[in-house]
Amino acid sequence: MTHPNACKVCGEIRKVTSEFKIYICINKNCSSRTEVFESLNKLSKQYSASVKNNEDYKKLNREFKNRSAKTSLIDNKIDGLIEYLNSYELMLIYILENTNSQLYSKINGNIIWKKNMNEFKNTITKNNGQLPNNLLNKFYSIANINTDNKRKRDALEAQKETERLRNRAKVHKKQETELLLAKKNLEARELQEKHAAEKKAVESSIPNAWKRETRKIDSVFIFDLDNTLRYEVDNTPVPHTLDLLENLLEESVESNLIYIASCNTYNSVYGWSQGNISSDYIDKVSLHAPICSEGFKNLSSVIKTFDHEKIQIHENTNIFVIGDTFKDMNSIQRIQQLPINEINPSKNWYFIRAFYGLDKIVKDYLTKNPNKLNESFVYPFEKSEKFYNYDAGDLYFLPDAVLLPAPDFENIGMLITDKNNFIHIKEFENAEELYIKATYGPSNSIDLNIDKGENEKFQEEFNVAILGRYFRTSITQNNDPKYRNAREIMDFKKNGDMPRNLKSSLDKFFIEQLYNFQTDNEFEETIFERIIICSVPNSDKGYRFRPYLLHLEEVLKNQIQRDDLEIVVMTDEFILQTEIKAPNHFTKGIEARMENVKGKYALTKEPTLATTFVYVLDDVLTSGSTFNEIFGVLAQYCLGYSGVVLGKHQSEPYTDLQTLVNYNYLPISAPVDVLRPYEWSDRSYKVSNPDDMKYRKQE
Repeated sequence: MTHPNACKVCGEIRKVTSEFKIYICINKNCSSRTEVFESLNKLSKQYSASVKNNEDYKKLNREFKNRSAKTSLIDNKIDGLIEYLNSYELMLIYILENTNSQLYSKINGNIIWKKNMNEFKNTITKNNGQLPNNLLNKFYSIANINTDNKRKRDALEAQKETERLRNRAKVHKKQETELLLAKKNLEARELQEKHAAEKKAVESSIPNAWKRETRKIDSVFIFDLDNTLRYEVDNTPVPHTLDLLENLLEESVESNLIYIASCNTYNSVYGWSQGNISSDYIDKVSLHAPICSEGFKNLSSVIKTFDHEKIQIHENTNIFVIGDTFKDMNSIQRIQQLPINEINPSKNWYFIRAFYGLDKIVKDYLTKNPNKLNESFVYPFEKSEKFYNYDAGDLYFLPDAVLLPAPDFENIGMLITDKNNFIHIKEFENAEELYIKATYGPSNSIDLNIDKGENEKFQEEFNVAILGRYFRTSITQNNDPKYRNAREIMDFKKNGDMPRNLKSSLDKFFIEQLYNFQTDNEFEETIFERIIICSVPNSDKGYRFRPYLLHLEEVLKNQIQRDDLEIVVMTDEFILQTEIKAPNHFTKGIEARMENVKGKYALTKEPTLATTFVYVLDDVLTSGSTFNEIFGVLAQYCLGYSGVVLGKHQSEPYTDLQTLVNYNYLPISAPVDVLRPYEWSDRSYKVSNPDDMKYRKQE
């Protein structure tokens, strides 16, 4: 019977090592013994390099060498050989536990030794004195020890790094806190200095006359300087605007405040004021300049004076900005965006556009550009300005009132439908009632090189009389009087009943127009014998103006008697809409608007209208596309025609929309016919034009 510890190779008895439990055959010539020793040596040589300088390794190595000196691998003294192998195994275990080389991999989720360890494992397993798993457990324990040691080392290093980061963060936070505190202190000092400087500036800008006693302010007037009170090109006064300023100063009303707020330098504003405002009144004017450093007109320095202890601005104070450019108009919107409080105590802000003659600017331009003297027109105007010149501009941006350098025109002027809505404001009580004569289509008032927007699409010239302004629905919820006209137009469009203000404004306009209508030209040649007043059909083919036209017919019978002129109010259909169209105000873009109405209008009759002038009434003017189409039909039959509208659509909040149109503010008595009232326009830019006989006679 074979002994259980018999060598599987030679059959001799085997002994077992203490660490790896390896069977060692007592037969010194057995190949199994040689295989075990080769595997141990191979591992030792491969992994001992990184630990050979360790003291523990040196000690184990010395013990091993001592054993080695006493024992031969082929020694028959098996007990000595076992002690030698035990010493070797201890040294090998130390090497495996401390080597830097990669010794493990995962097999079935367990970490085991790899590389030459696989060969070692296979060899030892064949010669293992116990079950094979015991040897693997030995390897696992070594791996776990290494893993634990590494985890401990990593944890210790992470702890040290955390501590380093924490200390660094503390230092950084301390530095940040110190910097933030220093910054806050600096900002506080700067803010304090700024407030002190602002307070000093506000105090210095307030005239001594304002500081004597507390006053409740009812009206504030903020004048621009350049091209409002003075001509920018030569520093000379603009007479009609300066007259308004002087009249206000002479009134010496204690409830009024007067400012001059300019983009120019303070020295320039101060010097002009000293030379042009009487010494008796100079102490009643607060100067603010320059106020346009941010690219827009900033009235905040004016607003800050409202907080002075001697000045009481309240929510019903009326504040008027008087200026010549859109920048002046836009300065109000910037203020109105602020809440009504101590910063902006009043809700009533109004813009008065100051027109000025362009002759000095044109002369200055021609002096600097003599090569332009032979041209028919000169255009030394700001191309991007919505108030392009005296005779042209963007009708989407109309002021609340105007100051005009026109003959026999001493008061502020307002569009007639606006006038009645502003009647409760003292400064507007005596305003002249005006309308705008807008001439769409090609115009000599505008540089041909400028993109004129919507108006450039119209090929033929036509006139429209504009009686007021119209704002979109979302804005008109505001109680500002400038929106009342729009609300009344909306009510009229909705229920068909024309409000009293609109009706009386139209009555007055037509009475003045027909009373002053010129039937002949400057050569005393009869042009017109009949006037027709009619209206544009609704988009649904109805006629919302029919009740008003019936009313107007009776008014004119009682008010106008002209033997030279037949007046016909078309209470029946005259202009016919041939098919249903979408409401034009829902159609975006001028091309789409023109297409929406194209070919959709005709006359109910085609009489001979050669000596007839036709007034065509509509509620709102947006782009002019409807009138353009209708007048294209009328032009086939009559010589003269004009639109009349209750309101011109406005762009608010203001946008970059630019549609330049030739237009002038005129008294409602000035006829909107083919004869041009040049005394209400400014033809300075017109160097020469042989076709304009009347203008040449005036010159």
